[in-house]
Amino acid sequence: MNIDLNEDVFIYPKEHYKRNIDLIGHYIEQQSKFLSIMRDIPLDKATDYIKNLIRKNGKHPLIDPKVIYVRKDENDDRVEDTTTMYRYLKETIEDRDILTAPFTTYVAQDKKLSYISKYVDAQFPKRSKKKKEQFACKQKGDLIGAAFANNAQNKIKRSINSISGASSITSVPIYQASMHPVLTSTCRMTSGYANANNEKLLGGNRHYHSPEVTLNNLIAMVCRIDESNIASVLDEYQLYTPSADELYQDIMASAHQYWRWGERERVIKEFISKLNREQRASIAYTYDLYLMRKYNPNFTRSFILGLCAKDIARSNRTHEEAKDITLKAKESIRNIAIQIHGNSLIGLRMDEWLEMDIVYDIAETILNIYRVFKTHQSYIECFLRSDHVPASLAKLPHALRHVVLMSDTDSSIFTLQDWVEWICGEDYKEDKDELAAAVSANMVGLSDATLKHILANMSANLGVSTAKIHDIAMKNEFLFETFTVMSRTKHYIASIRYQEGNIYRELDIEKKGVHLKNSNSPREIIDHAEDIMKRLFYFYQRNEISLHEILTEVASIERQIIKGVEEGNMEYYRSRQIKSEETYKAEATVSPYRNYVFWNETFGEHYGFTASPPYTSVDVALEINNKTQWKKFLESIENQDLRLRIEDYMRRNKKDYLASINLPYEVFIGKPIPKEIIPWVAKKHLIANICSPYYIALEAVGIHMLEHTSSRLLSDLY
Repeated sequence: MNIDLNEDVFIYPKEHYKRNIDLIGHYIEQQSKFLSIMRDIPLDKATDYIKNLIRKNGKHPLIDPKVIYVRKDENDDRVEDTTTMYRYLKETIEDRDILTAPFTTYVAQDKKLSYISKYVDAQFPKRSKKKKEQFACKQKGDLIGAAFANNAQNKIKRSINSISGASSITSVPIYQASMHPVLTSTCRMTSGYANANNEKLLGGNRHYHSPEVTLNNLIAMVCRIDESNIASVLDEYQLYTPSADELYQDIMASAHQYWRWGERERVIKEFISKLNREQRASIAYTYDLYLMRKYNPNFTRSFILGLCAKDIARSNRTHEEAKDITLKAKESIRNIAIQIHGNSLIGLRMDEWLEMDIVYDIAETILNIYRVFKTHQSYIECFLRSDHVPASLAKLPHALRHVVLMSDTDSSIFTLQDWVEWICGEDYKEDKDELAAAVSANMVGLSDATLKHILANMSANLGVSTAKIHDIAMKNEFLFETFTVMSRTKHYIASIRYQEGNIYRELDIEKKGVHLKNSNSPREIIDHAEDIMKRLFYFYQRNEISLHEILTEVASIERQIIKGVEEGNMEYYRSRQIKSEETYKAEATVSPYRNYVFWNETFGEHYGFTASPPYTSVDVALEINNKTQWKKFLESIENQDLRLRIEDYMRRNKKDYLASINLPYEVFIGKPIPKEIIPWVAKKHLIANICSPYYIALEAVGIHMLEHTSSRLLSDLY
């Protein structure tokens, strides 16, 4: 079999992807299809009926809503105008403008390319180069070099990302009010399609959150399909198609997560009962490996195991030929082969293993994956390269997920445990670890391959130019061997075995979330918290751990902090910058500048004045929440002059109490903070903040200490 390393059976040539936005046309087509099936009448007769129904003087005429929008006139000035939704879309399509999710339109890229786009296009290759340097240094054990390269790529990343934020600031030259919403919504569409595809492809989970969405999607799935081709594929691979009752149960398994409505369910059941084999197959198997596995387990197992094959006889090819195959293969397929042979590539850089004998095996594995795709090409093109994308993207944030563990604006983190256990067995032993890695790699590969076509269709409808049709893309970045979701939003901790073509010698740790990377905590606490996380989530090895020992360690850390606070140590408090008076918009009595005035008029007289702002300070939160507690605080101050100064300041500024006091950093270098403040420090609140990485990690294993208050700490119990 001749293998074309540039061929990708999961996508069409770029020229194939065209904008396909025709709301009225699609409505007529799908309603006519539904009527034709339900009433068993010719499609053309059903189409005529629907057209007559929605015409201007018909029984249910279409309503074209009025739209108020802002456009540019001949001088490029923005002016308000009105039109209708249909006309707005029609003009956008005719002008080939880019149409975004917020309905903001832009001039097409091939007509006029923004200088910002040119800048971003130039930065991507630079960042990619630095990331490769980072991975190479990491594999060599050069942690300093890796850190420098990581900082460099992060700097480029921040410079790109800063464009979005800067576009929202009226005082900067690139101000464009619509830019940030458009960028964010496009990213969310991209990750939304990834999530929807993963749920359906790997879990058979469809976002059928209402009767209308469910039925509309089923109707769409039987429109514009090549039934003769579907029949040919079903016969070629001898695939079983679920009966009407079986398919109905599968559909309602997704729908019943959201709604139950007997009347609507009967309509859906009747519709499915009137579908032919090919139409049922289209609904069941389009972007759905889970249902294919359910009804055709032998076919699905053979397909996946074929992709996972490792011990392939070497052909009589030279070392240079093997290298050439490896380097010319599509990156996504090469990375699958790398993971299949992961145990032989641990800690090796690509430039190293390319010169070793393992390159022969990797080349054979790459060719095998291409061959398996080629032998299943008709199945892939029929069911895994469809224009019927997953349904109801707009409501996806509310979806109940089975496969996707976590998602952010630009990521989809999902589990393949079910598929690995289906192939390897639920209690597979270490002798199947390599097979498990191969299954995982290939299932991610299938997700990646199918998503590329879905995103190309999305890009075409947005109006992206043909040359850039694949620029909006996602790829497999990490393999997390363990992944732990925390109770806080956007917080997780995971162990990295694989990252972008690199198999690490030791598990790396990935922490996400501001509280897991709390810069206000001392370095030693951050490092110790990370060590406890590794032990807690089995990142070292699968030995038994003593939870009591871990809790006692954290309690000891808390007692050290309490001791430091009681001694007046300043290192645990949050720092902040006090700026000059004119920097703040608010008046001096309410802006942070008031902290400078308060200090010099009160404590400064006895502990030392601070120079005029700007200067660095620390905020000390107090256990004071009302006037009664503030009165007790004042009564505890032995220095009567200081007490009178504070009372005078509070009276002049009409304040009842202070919940925190700001201390100038330079005044207390090498000496304790004021003795009057130390007894009133909100110690438990301070400890809860500093030790938050510990508590978040413990919540993931069912130990909840901090709820809405910081009233109970580990040091109170251990």
